[in-house]
Amino acid sequence: MVYLYQNPVDLIRHIQEMQHIVAQEIAWITSVYGLAKLETKEFDGRTVSYPRVYAGNEEHYDVSPNTEEAGSSFFYINQPLEKVEGRYYRTILNLIVSANLKLVKGIDSTLFDSVHSLLNQVSKLNLNGNNGLRVSQNARKIEITSIYFNQLSTVFPDFNFWNEQERRFRTYPMTCFRIQYDFSYHNDC
Repeated sequence: MVYLYQNPVDLIRHIQEMQHIVAQEIAWITSVYGLAKLETKEFDGRTVSYPRVYAGNEEHYDVSPNTEEAGSSFFYINQPLEKVEGRYYRTILNLIVSANLKLVKGIDSTLFDSVHSLLNQVSKLNLNGNNGLRVSQNARKIEITSIYFNQLSTVFPDFNFWNEQERRFRTYPMTCFRIQYDFSYHNDC
């Protein structure tokens, strides 16, 4: 499941191209989403923050971790864009992945080995496009700066989920990780 913008430009175009790389290279991530935005609402007397992505036809979709899927991913930016030179911009880009280890085929049997195996597959992706799926030449730099895993507060630093989701997601077979990139790109406009 991949939702795409029609004729994307600038940051969205680059993220959508990277979204294609994830979708084509990592089979166990069954739902590959683009750029998520932080959404908040009141729920049972508390403010809940969760990620939402474009779902086509002007609709948006909640992409909080889903125990029914083998794996899902989305991109997230939690810092403002910084203009670095001319028409180049820089930001910290996060790729957030969640997985149900019981639904992912062909992984190690122990929790640590399983998480390490999945994280290794995703962190080795070449989002610059040298793997046959070319990201635009204007994408100047994509470099891993940090990796966070298995702790909701570090993987989803700007989000909080309902209590029931938290309980289900904190225990085996669910896992999650976030790969943080230093990302620079050329603005199309």
